[in-house]
Amino acid sequence: MISSPMAERRQQGAAMVVVFLDAGGTIQSLSPATGQVLGHPASALPGRPFAELLAAEQRPPVREWLHTDQPCHQTEATGRRANNQPYPLAISLIPLPDRGFLAVLRDLSEQQIDREEARAAKTAAAQALQDRARFLAEMSHELRTPLNAIIGFAEIIATQRFGTDAAERYRQYAQHILTSAEHMRDSIDEIGAGLPTLEPAGREPAQRISVSALVAEVSGLLHPRAEAKSITLQCHVDGDPTIYGDPASLRQILLNLGSDAIENTPDNGRVSVAVAPDSDGRLSFAVTDDGGGIEAAAIPMLFDPYVRGKNQGARPGLSVIKTLVEIHGGEFSVDSITGKGATFRVTLPEDRWSAAGDDPLPHPTLNE
Repeated sequence: MISSPMAERRQQGAAMVVVFLDAGGTIQSLSPATGQVLGHPASALPGRPFAELLAAEQRPPVREWLHTDQPCHQTEATGRRANNQPYPLAISLIPLPDRGFLAVLRDLSEQQIDREEARAAKTAAAQALQDRARFLAEMSHELRTPLNAIIGFAEIIATQRFGTDAAERYRQYAQHILTSAEHMRDSIDEIGAGLPTLEPAGREPAQRISVSALVAEVSGLLHPRAEAKSITLQCHVDGDPTIYGDPASLRQILLNLGSDAIENTPDNGRVSVAVAPDSDGRLSFAVTDDGGGIEAAAIPMLFDPYVRGKNQGARPGLSVIKTLVEIHGGEFSVDSITGKGATFRVTLPEDRWSAAGDDPLPHPTLNE
């Protein structure tokens, strides 16, 4: 039979000692287990005040007990070993007929270790549940966005909403279905491999990506959900910039932000995606909605994977988006006024993009 470390510790000697005191609280005799429990040689204690076995702050109450001549049972206190090391113990003081006391001391160190280990196990279990809940919420969000596109485009084709002679439009929608399905497949592959790990992707070389093509692809995937809510989806790219990064991650960033904006915008509202250089030479991606907005106090909570602020809306996955943006050397920020919508902004530094016609920059690696 294999014993645990806790069981082995419990087998190491007695955890209780019996001490006989005179009426003044001086130790007269004690049981042989004293050295194991109290850390004092049994021969060194007779004739010493019993209170010396306790921490200084514990001595006055013990003296009071001795003067009241009343029993006390299982009172927790702090003892001091011969090396001055503190330890928890329980004391019972029982008056004897011949004007002395019987003191029973029980070392509570093992119980304290039990409690600490139980607390640590409970904390670890709670953390594991939080991690699992976070992972499921984020992956649910990741899968729901392309699935909505697949269902929406498939419904348009199946019902021939634009007539029987709109073959080219239906072909384009079929391509959107294929793209969305591939995005879902990649997400499912991540699930099969375990929890997605963002850091390894940061060591991959960046690729050149057309911003116009990226925004057009994401807009096509968001179109069915926007159309279902009669939301006007506007996209504008200033010029024809090229960015250097991971295509899947950048697509995920815009898909999540666009999907969240549509989800938090009422029917017949407006959502826009705008890309343009800012005054500092960075490339700015702004996703704006005219929904209910976010309270100022709740904005910092948006990036906490475990906390959801009041009136912040259904916006899971933003902690992951923030990490993906930072891997690309960028910044992620939120501007919002309650009742007047919100703008989620991603800015990439100068070395991550070039304008149309510029000399191509050396390909940087991610997470530099």
